[in-house]
Amino acid sequence: QLSLLLGGTGRDEQSNARLRLMGYDAPSFTPPAVVGHNLKFDKHIFANEGIEIANWHGDTMQLAFAVDENMQRKSLDECVRRWIPAMAGYADDFNLDPIHEEKSHMERVPHDKMLKYAGGDADAGWRLARVLNKRVKEDRRNYNCYTRIQMPALRTFFYMERHGVRIDRTALREFSVMLGEREDRSVGHAEGFAAEHRDLAGGGGVSTAGGGGAIA
Repeated sequence: QLSLLLGGTGRDEQSNARLRLMGYDAPSFTPPAVVGHNLKFDKHIFANEGIEIANWHGDTMQLAFAVDENMQRKSLDECVRRWIPAMAGYADDFNLDPIHEEKSHMERVPHDKMLKYAGGDADAGWRLARVLNKRVKEDRRNYNCYTRIQMPALRTFFYMERHGVRIDRTALREFSVMLGEREDRSVGHAEGFAAEHRDLAGGGGVSTAGGGGAIA
């Protein structure tokens, strides 16, 4: 959502100028706290423009996972429909606009429409964060998982995606061999177990635990 405020694809001076207009000093984007929905994506977009987002405080998609891990779709639109009903459907008209081809060509969107859409996302995200933070804090252990595992992991994943991960190639090859040997042993044990129980069942199959049938 924050990335949409930049517009265009300019770098360096253009990007810095945009941020200065927004009241921030580039290239470090350091408001008091930043909350977004799947903000890792936006951080990559900002990084492509040479801008670092500091103070990444929270992520409403991760909060949605913490509140209801079984929710099938955790897009911003769906989360808003569920937890911020007053804003439900705020972006439906924009989402259906064929000009951007399902958001794959956002550069085609006129600036006034982009600002309205981006502003709506920012408003919805902030409201959602307030609601979900309160919900997650109702379970201290759940909140600890969010703050001490989910968010740190997300920040680490961003760094890994951006810079890669150093790999000890020798150790990786040795680990691969070890896993292959373990897999072979496991398959052998499984085949032996199946053969033994097939013999005990008289060759007709493997008896089920309840004794009411057999697995051929």
